[in-house]
Amino acid sequence: MKHRLYRILALVFSLCLVCGALAFSACGGEGGTVDYSVTLTCEDPIYGGLIVQIKKEDGSLAAEKGASMDGGTLTFTLEKGSYTVMLAEKKGFEGTLTEYVYSIATVTAEKPNVTINIVPVSQQYVGQEKIAYNVTVQKPDGTPVEGVSVQLCGGPTYVCNFAVTDENGVASFELPAGSYEVHIEQKIEGFTFDNSQYKMGEEGGALTVTLTAENA
Repeated sequence: MKHRLYRILALVFSLCLVCGALAFSACGGEGGTVDYSVTLTCEDPIYGGLIVQIKKEDGSLAAEKGASMDGGTLTFTLEKGSYTVMLAEKKGFEGTLTEYVYSIATVTAEKPNVTINIVPVSQQYVGQEKIAYNVTVQKPDGTPVEGVSVQLCGGPTYVCNFAVTDENGVASFELPAGSYEVHIEQKIEGFTFDNSQYKMGEEGGALTVTLTAENA
């Protein structure tokens, strides 16, 4: 009788372990997935030109989705982990964010939902002194690349600012002095670049990004 009772208890214990493992996985446990959500808010209806990018800790792209015209919330089902949320401009919508700034956000399994507020530049830097930051994008032979969206992220309040390169390949910013990371988020056909290399310091000034041919 005792042996039978032991077998029943062992079976119940095994079933509990299996159920616990399934519940752990379903809730985003190790090896499972998590639904991360990003909500965009802005005073102006600019969402249709935006892409929400989810980046891994090493800076590589984990996923991206285009926002709808009315904004709202986008959901990404990804492996459990910590991700950085950034914005980019859709092809053909370069310049959409040049008059706005936004704060980079982080999502984790414990805090999977985030809201990104897109704020007009005119409201962000009221009363602050600004200096010039210029980023030139060029091909390996020195030919300037026009129409490239460039982000500078950082500064005193760690927000991201956008500008688009002109006919000379220059994206011009007027920002409070600070350290900034330089990001080129759009693909440039035939060329590659490494965003992790590009930074600008508190003195402002100029930075040149020279693209690399894809098959070089």
